[in-house]
Amino acid sequence: MDAEFLAKVRQAILNQDFDAAESLRDGPVKEHLPQLASWLPLYRTWDERDFLVHVVQDHPDPCLETLMRTCLDSPTVETRAVAICHLRNSFELFDDFLNESGWVEEELVDQAIATWRAEQ
Repeated sequence: MDAEFLAKVRQAILNQDFDAAESLRDGPVKEHLPQLASWLPLYRTWDERDFLVHVVQDHPDPCLETLMRTCLDSPTVETRAVAICHLRNSFELFDDFLNESGWVEEELVDQAIATWRAEQ
């Protein structure tokens, strides 16, 4: 099961299959976080990294810090929003980034990232 699950995650990332990545979030992600986090060097495109973040986003864990720090520079605002929420250890923060239509506001995310970086 473990090898099969990890193979499915790899396929979802490589195929950029959002539906597959979304369904994998309900799988045994938590028990594989260190291994999934270690995949960062394998994925060089932002699309691949964005999908990796998408799969692990529901599981705060210190082993994801390097991945999340890296993804603060993603061109995808939703990925940046997830990353700063992880680094702030506050998933409630994500709601602060949403506009009335439910879309993530890039300016708000980038302000939060700039503030966090200034504090480091």
